[in-house]
Amino acid sequence: MEKLRQIHQLGVEGREEEAMRLFHEIGGTVEKSSEPLPPWSELGDIWSEEDGEIWNVEACHHGGKSVYVGNIFKDPIIRGKENPYFNLVRQI
Repeated sequence: MEKLRQIHQLGVEGREEEAMRLFHEIGGTVEKSSEPLPPWSELGDIWSEEDGEIWNVEACHHGGKSVYVGNIFKDPIIRGKENPYFNLVRQI
């Protein structure tokens, strides 16, 4: 999580080359997907697989800090879109 925060901060400061270098150092890859992203996914999000919380780490009107945007285990609607995994996860 700390490395992701550093990458975000470098991006905010306009130091994209350094951010991408750090991103690749921690094993990050960029791939083009032919399938639509899940409804909670947006560029800059962090998703915790442990608790399902999704954080928006893009610079925003909340002071450029991480902002909670939903939880795939608890929220049937995320960013105004139906979470198709909500009922699936609850059934397991």
